[in-house]
Amino acid sequence: MTMPSRQSSSFYYSDERKLFVCARLDGPDRRIQQLPGTVGSDSGTSPRAVRSTFGDVMVAVTGDQWLGHWMHDGLGWHGHGSFGYQNNRYTGCAVIQSSYGRAGNFEVVASAVAHLTHFWLNNDSGGHQFVEASSFGSPGALYEGVGLIESRWNTLEVVAVKNGTLEYFQQDGPGAPWRGPFVFRPSVPITGRPAFVQGPWGRAGNFEVVVPVNDPAGGLLHLWRNNDPRPGEGRPPFDQPWQESVRFGQGRRYVDVGILPHFSAGGSTNQLEVLAYGDGPRVDYFSRPDGGPHAWQWQGPSQPPEFQMYVRPSPPPPPPPPPVVPMDHLTFIAEIEPTLSPQAVWVDYTRPGGTVSRVTLAWAGSFWQGAVRPATAGNWTYRFGVRIDGRDYVSDPLAEYDWETGNPGLYWSFQQEPSGSGNYRWTPTRVLNQ
Repeated sequence: MTMPSRQSSSFYYSDERKLFVCARLDGPDRRIQQLPGTVGSDSGTSPRAVRSTFGDVMVAVTGDQWLGHWMHDGLGWHGHGSFGYQNNRYTGCAVIQSSYGRAGNFEVVASAVAHLTHFWLNNDSGGHQFVEASSFGSPGALYEGVGLIESRWNTLEVVAVKNGTLEYFQQDGPGAPWRGPFVFRPSVPITGRPAFVQGPWGRAGNFEVVVPVNDPAGGLLHLWRNNDPRPGEGRPPFDQPWQESVRFGQGRRYVDVGILPHFSAGGSTNQLEVLAYGDGPRVDYFSRPDGGPHAWQWQGPSQPPEFQMYVRPSPPPPPPPPPVVPMDHLTFIAEIEPTLSPQAVWVDYTRPGGTVSRVTLAWAGSFWQGAVRPATAGNWTYRFGVRIDGRDYVSDPLAEYDWETGNPGLYWSFQQEPSGSGNYRWTPTRVLNQ
């Protein structure tokens, strides 16, 4: 029986040409084995993949800045669509199969310019569409990367790299608010996409993080958190302090790390194994055993003889366009930057013949939404509007839209460009299939 992965760190990487390299530790000898096939160059960067009860699952930032979802059937990767918001400028993502739901939901946390976003896919329903659960994080500069696990206490745990520091978050079950951030500032600045696991060390299993260092010497930094609970408590408190272990692998600049605990057949020796990707096409391998002559010392870099990069000669053909589904209404959705407090959100639409009408959008929990049922087919045009502090901001007119044959949903977002500048902009984000 295939056991689902509760940890986001997997050995799936991309080279500078954005071609994925896919490998995993498997089998009784824990050799690094390659998966047959890759994902083409149009599929983007920052891949993360896990083994699930449904097969291998991968999520990555696509070339056009969506989040993409793929499944592997043993012969190759097959796309299952995109999700997220195109203007969020995602920098990385992490995916696991959690214990939530009867079949085990897929959970994704993506890092973006100004926040982290949690998505999930309900595997009880048999669908393939991720939906947004919540956004969280601290205000300020760019999130560079994120790691995600489900802990032994069935909590979702997240680490993210921002401004050279590590931010830690926790969600205590589906739908619960995210705690955090707890900010840990190491002795050297860190960068890139971290690897995150709960290892076998300590009574409760310590958290282990390996992350690239952002200075001329480069290398990797190992951080950890002692998860042994205080007397009389069942698990450690959220603000249990993180600690810095050791820096290793200097001499090369890395951007991405994969890490997985290794357990020996006899159970006498455990070790952390790391694959790190950086400048150039080489992938470096490191290991840290907890026994033997090199106990607690990082060994490497080396390149395992079983590891190699796959290169696809040409990208796969584009998918066919989705069929047009006739609908009896048109839906407008507007996403407003969370720091803003609009007094009103609306859409002015011009019907065939020149009649202008207005739909006032209502707050729907995480976005503004309204709908209209057209009485006539033909070309319509639209303007999205919002009132902030008594001032109206109106979008450019949307190009003519054929109600008779077009997709029945329009989605725009309103935010500051850049954040904090006071310059606001409407952005057409996507057309929805309703």
